[in-house]
Amino acid sequence: RAILALPVWLAVAILAGLASDRLRRVERARQRDVGELDAVRHEAESRYQALAEALPLVTLISAPNDRNSVSYVSPQVETLLGYSPAEWQEDPELYSKLLHPDDRDEVLAGAKQQATGAAPSKAEYRLLARGGHVIWVREEVTTIRGPKGKPLYTQTLLIDIGERKRAEEERERLLAAEREATARTVERQRRLDLVREPGQVLASSLDYRS
Repeated sequence: RAILALPVWLAVAILAGLASDRLRRVERARQRDVGELDAVRHEAESRYQALAEALPLVTLISAPNDRNSVSYVSPQVETLLGYSPAEWQEDPELYSKLLHPDDRDEVLAGAKQQATGAAPSKAEYRLLARGGHVIWVREEVTTIRGPKGKPLYTQTLLIDIGERKRAEEERERLLAAEREATARTVERQRRLDLVREPGQVLASSLDYRS
């Protein structure tokens, strides 16, 4: 329960730190005793998976240059998009298929750039859930590198921001309605002024010429 209450930025930092710790431990094991490597790797992967599955977000692991080569996806993905982790494993192109057509090219281009960059990247875009309804997500991507800087894999976190987007849309709708009401009020006042001005002129003098 304490993990579920973590802010998203802290969850991201924990996952990134855990991934780096995993690499360091594996490397130390390789240097000490090759026989211990599998045990250390298994322990590190188990810790990573346990944390990833406890956080209120979706975690994907893929190759650095290929977002479609998903080697791991946390079970939260089924709640978010309606597709099970097994379906993601069976269909390598599922991620690309679920990208909203208006966002697909930009997102995939950004994924290729991330593989060569050092800093984590963030983006907001739409995915199509099972049934076709749109899900807004915020993506936070980190490329995990080995001791010599070589990209090993990409960690992608997907956070559901649908509620925030709906709030923004509602706020825009209310602002548009307010602007429309204000415009109608101004126009009504302008018409009243046009009617009032001749009346004031007529009442200002009894001289028919004026």
